[in-house]
Amino acid sequence: MRDAVRQAYDEIAEEYAGASDDVAEAAPLLDPFSKRLEAGSRILDVGCGDGSPVSAHLGNRFDVVGIDISREQLRLATERVPETALLQGEMTALPIETASVEAVLAFYSIIHVPRSEHQSVFEEWARVLEPGGWVLFSSGEEAWDGRNPDWLDTGVEMVWSYPGPEETRAGLEKAGFRVESDQPVPDSLADAGAKRFFLAQFDPEPINEPPRK
Repeated sequence: MRDAVRQAYDEIAEEYAGASDDVAEAAPLLDPFSKRLEAGSRILDVGCGDGSPVSAHLGNRFDVVGIDISREQLRLATERVPETALLQGEMTALPIETASVEAVLAFYSIIHVPRSEHQSVFEEWARVLEPGGWVLFSSGEEAWDGRNPDWLDTGVEMVWSYPGPEETRAGLEKAGFRVESDQPVPDSLADAGAKRFFLAQFDPEPINEPPRK
């Protein structure tokens, strides 16, 4: 699945950039989120694509690092957000040092990872975040695995995989996150018409259990 997603985004990078420019429903989440961070905080934009909306919106206030599996998407990002540091990689093995970022944002990206690997992704986010760091990301409104052989009328097949919200919340908590909120956000590119955005804080401290008698 990983190679299929990479190849698809390499082929349709321009078309996807144009389509996503017209879909800004999630952008209003960024300003409230940014108020949780100090100016200059290091943010990881996972699945950054061409830099929209995360890097483009936050790059002037924060130290943003964009990561994407698609080389063509990164090429577009060098033009759109030239001030953003860009790396090619995938989210189950981020090319970032442990405890080195204050926030992880992943808009429309974990949905392309097999849901059997989502727990590994959450644990990798926990690895790179400083204690108290935040994640904001989108997943599905319900569990689904599917494909579209002609996505965006390009003749290129795209694939998706994600669990339902309850499983996502449980996975986050298992990885050390405290889920603050989750909410549906309209998504014009989704067949279901929406994606669910999760906001969570990394709290690695174990729960103190009462002593045994």
